[in-house]
Amino acid sequence: MLKNSLLLEKRTKKYSKTNEDMIDLMSKTFVFSIDFEYTLIEVTEMSVARPDIISKIVYNDDQYGDLICKINGISNPLELNLGRILVVPEPPYIKNFMTKESEDIDNLAKDSSLRPTPKHKKEKRKVNEAVDGDVRYKIDSSNRIIVY
Repeated sequence: MLKNSLLLEKRTKKYSKTNEDMIDLMSKTFVFSIDFEYTLIEVTEMSVARPDIISKIVYNDDQYGDLICKINGISNPLELNLGRILVVPEPPYIKNFMTKESEDIDNLAKDSSLRPTPKHKKEKRKVNEAVDGDVRYKIDSSNRIIVY
């Protein structure tokens, strides 16, 4: 299993309603640094789809594989194909890409603007272009509203 250094950097907090520890997945933990020294590394047969191996070789720790992928614009480690050239920051610069910025989880739960508004069956809704002209729906053409 791949270790994830960025996930480990995310802040945890006790959620007041359940008193459980929660990880704030929306918190920002990656900042792209422009000023860093790097090494170009070619993906070999041994490291195809294995950024953790590259991390172990460069940093002597396998937890920075996700960071190597993020820096190189790779969203899926299976995209590490033979011969691909990767930009890998030198060890003293690896922490420059991590930050611990997070919003308060309790405040997010209280913010009503982030919660979806419930829909009712008898509520009149605006017509979606995908259903316009569909015979399964009755559409009030003067107001362009779906009527159930």
